[in-house]
Amino acid sequence: MMMNIIQLSSVTIPESDYNGEDGFTSDKEQIGTFNDYSFYFWADKDYSECGFVDIYLDIDSPLYVKVTWTCTVNSISMKDTAQFDSLGRVVFRGKKSNMFKNGFLKMDSILEFEFTPQMISRFKTPTSHTVAMLKEKKFTDFTFCVGNEEIKVHKSIIAVASSVFAAMLETDCKEIKESKVVIEDFDYETVDAAVSLMYTRKVDYLSVNTLLNLYKFADKYDLLDTVR
Repeated sequence: MMMNIIQLSSVTIPESDYNGEDGFTSDKEQIGTFNDYSFYFWADKDYSECGFVDIYLDIDSPLYVKVTWTCTVNSISMKDTAQFDSLGRVVFRGKKSNMFKNGFLKMDSILEFEFTPQMISRFKTPTSHTVAMLKEKKFTDFTFCVGNEEIKVHKSIIAVASSVFAAMLETDCKEIKESKVVIEDFDYETVDAAVSLMYTRKVDYLSVNTLLNLYKFADKYDLLDTVR
């Protein structure tokens, strides 16, 4: 499975920076939500005095990445596709007289990044507090009993996730006194998937049968604000 991300970038290069000793380097821009993938542009002074400007696109990436760069400067366009692993670059060249206007070079770019399955598998999002609570099972105060199995949960989480559980927790019923409820019409795998859904708001990869049962569980207990 491949995933493409398209990003727009606009960079203005002052001619004074371009002609300076250190040249011009743009700020790094993160690629999508991948913390360890970024790109930036740089241009160095033309010491050969041949009248051309070279603008480089650099990619910092721990793994292979393919990028298609469409660059436009004063109606001059270039499109190139390059493959990078680790640190790599591609260059856009044009005549200086055509690229700088009134002391500035304005460059608009469209970058299409192609992510490999390896990159996607490395993708990590910040762990939310509720996900951490699901994994660590600390301070649980309620139990789902399914057959001979038990699933420890937090009242605050299930109350927010389900209007049915919220209503039950507000009563003085037997379940509240015993801090547990017996679920008889769903198997353990389904209830475990439902608990994961309530904490993470995401559906894991499940069998078709479990997905169908999860849908029935969500309908019966009115699970709220799920992300599919």
